Amino acid sequence: MKLTEIESVEKSIEQWEWLAETGKDKAEWPGWVWNGGQYDADVRAGCFLCEYAKGQPEGGRVCPYYKKYGFCEEAYSPYWRWVHTATIRIKKEYARQFLEQLKEILKSLEGR
Repeated sequence: MKLTEIESVEKSIEQWEWLAETGKDKAEWPGWVWNGGQYDADVRAGCFLCEYAKGQPEGGRVCPYYKKYGFCEEAYSPYWRWVHTATIRIKKEYARQFLEQLKEILKSLEGR
């Protein structure tokens, strides 16, 4: 899937709004084809930011999240905490934190 930088963030926001609301896992997101949505399994790691970066010669260094906050899987980042949390209530909280970061990224991209 070919995405622009802004599209990758917008689609990520769409996904993470649902994750923050439900506390569920990415595979359960209704946007995936197998759940009745339009996005296919070829999206790298189930992440639109990774999907955008994989098509770039610089690879992960062009990931919009990486450029602003560093590696998303860095220990104790909101994403890392979301992955390593078992309870729905806490998963929702970390998903909200990650979502807020995505919204900040979108704001900075739209402002340039």
